[in-house]
Amino acid sequence: MKCTHISVQKKICWIWIAVDRNGHKFINCEIGTRGTETGVLLWKKIEKKINEKNGKVCTDYWGPYESFVPKEKHIQQDVRELPKMNPCYCDNI
Repeated sequence: MKCTHISVQKKICWIWIAVDRNGHKFINCEIGTRGTETGVLLWKKIEKKINEKNGKVCTDYWGPYESFVPKEKHIQQDVRELPKMNPCYCDNI
């Protein structure tokens, strides 16, 4: 009997989801890492719509949000106050 060690490397991806929490509608999403780069890609997809509607973005206090969501558009709340499934919410879209 021969035993072989097979190394399996897990590749984890995250799905960033933006929804209109007032209208309960899906806006857009981005698949990638949990880092700032993926957040920026999602922000580029939703920025125009948010600006057109003078919307706000509500998130928890996870660091990367502050690097791409403008302060005047950004509302941060404790994660327990936000529904667990969606990390990024857009009001009035």
